[in-house]
Amino acid sequence: MEKSVDVIIEHADRLEQKVYSLNTFNKMGYLQVTYEGQNIAMAEVISKAILSCKVLRNEVEIITDIDEDVYFHGEEESWRVVVENLLDNALRYAKTEVIIRLQEDLLEVYNNGEIMSKDRIEKLFKPYEKGNKGNFGLGLSIVYRVADTYGYSVTGENMDDGVVFRIFRKHLKKQKR
Repeated sequence: MEKSVDVIIEHADRLEQKVYSLNTFNKMGYLQVTYEGQNIAMAEVISKAILSCKVLRNEVEIITDIDEDVYFHGEEESWRVVVENLLDNALRYAKTEVIIRLQEDLLEVYNNGEIMSKDRIEKLFKPYEKGNKGNFGLGLSIVYRVADTYGYSVTGENMDDGVVFRIFRKHLKKQKR
């Protein structure tokens, strides 16, 4: 009986997370039409996201290179969801480290895990397309929609020793790590 209750609780938690993800995804579609925005201190958003995600894999080191005076246009909760999704993915795939870098108009989240297949890269930001360790296939879709809503671009690419996701102002060219 106790194991059955644990399974039910686990399924309820997963369902709650899926509903939250769907709600965020749909909310961003609404904001594309109506949002005026503000500037958000991203260092604070990243700190909160690290606190909530680092317990997922204590053995993975999270390294930060953060400019404290960087502000992104948008809503704090939306950017927190973005950073948590990127960090959650990075921790899920990392071997030993995740590096978060924040500069003027640029956020990078790198992990030293396995590289992505070409097919996966082409579908990264499509809803319900999940990776081999993914949950619902909504996380990166939400990342894309939030970034796009607030005037940013997002890319995911393989590096020689891992994967990096970059969010940058649309007028900027992506930088090499």
